[in-house]
Amino acid sequence: MQFFVNNKKIYTDFNFSAKNKNIDNQDSKSTDSESHNKTNKKKKAVFISTAAALAALGVYVATKGKFKNFLNQSKKAAANTSNKVQQQTAHAGSQNTQNVNTGKVNQTASATVNNSIQNVKKYADDFVKNFLKGGNPEIDKIILSLDFSRYAKGGIPLKYSRNQFLQDINDVIKNLDPKRQDEVLKQFNLQKGYGDIDGIPVLSGKIDNSAESQKIKQLIENFYYKNETTFPNTSVKNAFDEIIKGFPEFNMITGKVQHGTHIYSVDVHSLLVLQKSMKNPAYAALSDESKEVLKLTALLHDFGKKGKVITTGHAAISKKYAQSFIDNYNLSPEVKERVLNQVENHHWFESYNKGMLDAQGVKNIFKTQEDLEIAKILAKSDFESVNPDFHLFRMNPNKILTRSEFDAEFAAKMAQIGTH
Repeated sequence: MQFFVNNKKIYTDFNFSAKNKNIDNQDSKSTDSESHNKTNKKKKAVFISTAAALAALGVYVATKGKFKNFLNQSKKAAANTSNKVQQQTAHAGSQNTQNVNTGKVNQTASATVNNSIQNVKKYADDFVKNFLKGGNPEIDKIILSLDFSRYAKGGIPLKYSRNQFLQDINDVIKNLDPKRQDEVLKQFNLQKGYGDIDGIPVLSGKIDNSAESQKIKQLIENFYYKNETTFPNTSVKNAFDEIIKGFPEFNMITGKVQHGTHIYSVDVHSLLVLQKSMKNPAYAALSDESKEVLKLTALLHDFGKKGKVITTGHAAISKKYAQSFIDNYNLSPEVKERVLNQVENHHWFESYNKGMLDAQGVKNIFKTQEDLEIAKILAKSDFESVNPDFHLFRMNPNKILTRSEFDAEFAAKMAQIGTH
């Protein structure tokens, strides 16, 4: 007979014998010799729980061989134990199945998360390969030909617009006290601005389990990773969907209204800078790597601007934001460093034009000839993309220039800088 204590088997041999296979109600005395003579009869081993075994053993000792009640109790105990074992086994099986199923669900959820991460990485790799490195010439053709100015302050069309995104965030936090509003937003690197919400959302920090925080997390995921453009032209839509999927942070500057001098939202302004830079004859002479630097700088250079107000020092803020996600892209460390330097110093021409920075100072910032050329191309494009006339009356404080006069004066100032 076996029984268990604390789930450990304890093996103990007991030989139970009877004169007949069927035991009646008559008491029978058992002697040592009778027990010995009947050891050749078939043994009956009963598996019972620890409590049942001990109880049965007590009955055996007390009755000195009066087995009928003992066996009846043993059979009953064994039957009960068997039922419990079956129930426990069934429950365990069910639990195991549930665990297996849960495991499958968890594996599926994990696979979904991994798949999502893989998709983000794939989109980022496609963004680098097809856009920055020019692997899909169709994207460049669309950027060069599209009339971005038509989108003015509204930004390129998104299915889940920035305005709606900001409204949804405001709806989530509007019933919180101001301090708690700031706390919730800060978790995502956001802050309330002048009739706007500023910052580039991040999901990598510690986020509390409050309903408000979890809702905002979902809103950011929808705005960043599940968004798409609504251009009616399929080719244009596909090109820009590839850009915003590979560069989801760009959504946050889409439709972001600037201060009064600017007639374009931050994204439209950035795309105009990119377009004008790529149309500049000097762009074609750049190396492939330098074209990558220029393209990414054009998109990143104004990320630090706050909505609707002049943002002093926004170039440094833009660099900080760029540093937070530039490692998402499969670019060489040198390219990344060159981009960050261009972003941080993209206002160099304003200082140079006002006499606050000399030619050598410019060359000290942009230490190679290629970087100096990129800086010149971007400066002209940036200056021309505030509004249609801004550059014409700001270039020379003494008069308003025609477009051809502006081009000539800009070229003269660039010649004064010279080369490395």
